[in-house]
Amino acid sequence: MSERLRQCGRHRRRTVPRILAGGLALCAAGAAHADPPYPPFLIDAEPSVFDLGQLEPKAQLKGTLSLGGVRTTGSSSNTNGNGKFELKYRYARWHNRLKLSALYGSQDGNTTARRYAGSDTLRYYLTARRFLFTNLAGLQDRFAGYDYQFSETAGYGWRVLHGGPQGLDLELGAGLAQTQEVDGPRRNGGVARLAAHYSYHLSDHSKFSQAVEMFADHNAYTQAVTSLDVSVYGDIGLQLSYTVTHNTRTPSDVPKTTSITSINLLYSF
Repeated sequence: MSERLRQCGRHRRRTVPRILAGGLALCAAGAAHADPPYPPFLIDAEPSVFDLGQLEPKAQLKGTLSLGGVRTTGSSSNTNGNGKFELKYRYARWHNRLKLSALYGSQDGNTTARRYAGSDTLRYYLTARRFLFTNLAGLQDRFAGYDYQFSETAGYGWRVLHGGPQGLDLELGAGLAQTQEVDGPRRNGGVARLAAHYSYHLSDHSKFSQAVEMFADHNAYTQAVTSLDVSVYGDIGLQLSYTVTHNTRTPSDVPKTTSITSINLLYSF
């Protein structure tokens, strides 16, 4: 009787580890095929900040230059000219965009338009779609009622659409602004900035873009630029653009909204 009990005990000691091992194997196999314990949309598949250097290991420099002008003589003499320059530099997590523009117009020897604008935006990408930015902007347009408008802002941005024919970037920030009205007071204070840039590559040789930028302090300044770039031959192309600017605060004899339509020769490099 005692010998039979000893054999039964030995059998149980061998059987229990086998059962445990089999149960663990079944659990592991089930876990491999089970659904994750979190919704798939909560998985962040974007590259980390350390992966971005591998995505863009080499520095990239691109730019565009567009020029256009019209000269008429006869019963009246008119001269109009405008130019735009854009330079983009990127290396790993750092992206920088410099933009300069100038507009001049005269009629019968009298200046009717003179506008100079420039901005520089530096981005530092946290992920492939999220970034921090700083923006420096300046504008001189006496015909809009302002001798100058300067701003220095910083904030957060998102790449809403990226990687296909369409692209959409949003930026939201705040900072400081300095403005000088023509025959008016100088103002210094805080400013909020909201910007959006949309682009759509219609084909390998044409691109549509829409950029909107707004600065809000005592005056809300908004600029919207719509453009169509078409490649003609190699790096040479044509650019059709329409620019609308609006100030909520201007002198009584100055319109709040102005627009510029231009067709320019475009050079890309």
